[in-house]
Amino acid sequence: LVNTAAGVRGYVPPAASALRRLPQVKRSFSYVNKRFGDTLVLRLDPPEEICESITAAARAENIALAEISGIGAADSFTVGVYNTVTKEYRSNTLNGAYEIVSLTGTLTSKDGEPYLHLHFSAGDENGRVSGGYLNRAAVSATAEIITG
Repeated sequence: LVNTAAGVRGYVPPAASALRRLPQVKRSFSYVNKRFGDTLVLRLDPPEEICESITAAARAENIALAEISGIGAADSFTVGVYNTVTKEYRSNTLNGAYEIVSLTGTLTSKDGEPYLHLHFSAGDENGRVSGGYLNRAAVSATAEIITG
């Protein structure tokens, strides 16, 4: 909360220019990161893909095990649901203006490579929320992701 002469206002995010001043590692993808012990904070920009970016950061930072959480905005994403009765996986791709209301999951290793298990939900301009197992999501404004 920010206390001003007009009263207490809600959270005011830092300006993008302030976030870009955070230390960066050399990489072939674009992200801003900051380490706090074992926690890595990522800020992704359009049109970066969330799963690819988290995987690339895990490789660059040698992260083999982490909990993932995040928020942001996406303009295209694919999520799916596994039907335990029929043993079938169904995926849905959505396009448009979406606010990421939840990104949560784990990062582990499989065959020596980063392996993501992420669940994702996003709401549209009418308040409808869709979600499931995240296959891919393209950032439309920003995505702020925490690994720890």
